[in-house]
Amino acid sequence: MSIVHRLMQVPLFSKFIKFGIVGASGMVVDYGVLILLRKVLGFPDWLNWLSIANAFIAAASSNYVLNRIWTFRSKNRQIRREYVSFIVVSLIGLGITELVMSLLGDGQTGVMHHLLGFELGTVTQTNDAYFYINKFIAIVVTTLWNFFGNMFITFHQHRDKSATPKDNQVEDTDNAHNVVDVVDNPKADSQDV
Repeated sequence: MSIVHRLMQVPLFSKFIKFGIVGASGMVVDYGVLILLRKVLGFPDWLNWLSIANAFIAAASSNYVLNRIWTFRSKNRQIRREYVSFIVVSLIGLGITELVMSLLGDGQTGVMHHLLGFELGTVTQTNDAYFYINKFIAIVVTTLWNFFGNMFITFHQHRDKSATPKDNQVEDTDNAHNVVDVVDNPKADSQDV
């Protein structure tokens, strides 16, 4: 058995990989909507903010649907609340990206300049190199926030606190359904309505 196959058997790792694939598809949606609005429909430059906002919402909505169905297999019936939670986590992620980019600096100032301790080239090359290095770091940090934020906030499985542990056992099955196991529950007969 290969190491990749073994890692895919770990539920958290498997979910993280799925989350990453969904995120990559969201990037395609984001760029697709941006190109559609700017190049095909001819949105002017002064409406860039509107194009970017629409692309973000389209990508986040697409990511929500795919993560709900495939990554986290949510059965929550409060779809509107779950969707809003997903968008809020995504907006916080956007803020984290901006914060990380600001803290790391532009090559002349910031943490990256001090960590590397040397210039990477001319001012233009330095700024470009630092920008892309910083953007990569921001993507890593934001991806971790988005994954764990959505896992623990948006798609958190709410369970009945009064039920026995056996009532709350959840199995992942290959047919993409979460199944609640209520076998041998002595309270089941008395709770039937």
